[in-house]
Amino acid sequence: MLRKDFLVDPYQVYEARVAGAGGVLLILRLLDEETLDAMLDAAEQADLFVVLEAFSKQELARARHRVESGNKLPCTLVGYNARDLASLETDATRFAQALPHFPPGAARVAESALTDAASVSRVAGLGYELALVGTALMKAVEPERELAAMIEAGRRARSARRDGTCACA
Repeated sequence: MLRKDFLVDPYQVYEARVAGAGGVLLILRLLDEETLDAMLDAAEQADLFVVLEAFSKQELARARHRVESGNKLPCTLVGYNARDLASLETDATRFAQALPHFPPGAARVAESALTDAASVSRVAGLGYELALVGTALMKAVEPERELAAMIEAGRRARSARRDGTCACA
């Protein structure tokens, strides 16, 4: 379970662990370097995985610096959110544009703009290993069925990409 919240204080990281979370989402835009250090230290002490969430190429550069500096966390994922924070609109084409800016070797997480199994298939075909999906499941009449379809679509696309074919549209 991931605590997906506006975390701004290390205390909230510990709260996540006490509540049973296995990881926390840290929105890079909200955190200066000192606070980010403290949040990462708290996640390490609480044995939590971290998703560093970026909304821009500049924030992906910050994530790259963190990953390449060899933080001691057992698992750091880098998420890219396709939502424009000024308009709150999502644009799935931003996922492809962000790919060259990810830290090498970091697990890539696609966030927002994932509305159905086809959109999950597209991002998996691009090379994203994980997807953070919320709204689509909340709106689905049968969320369990929609989730199963998304997982299967992602697996098929990743398999096709490994076989040398591209499943992206």
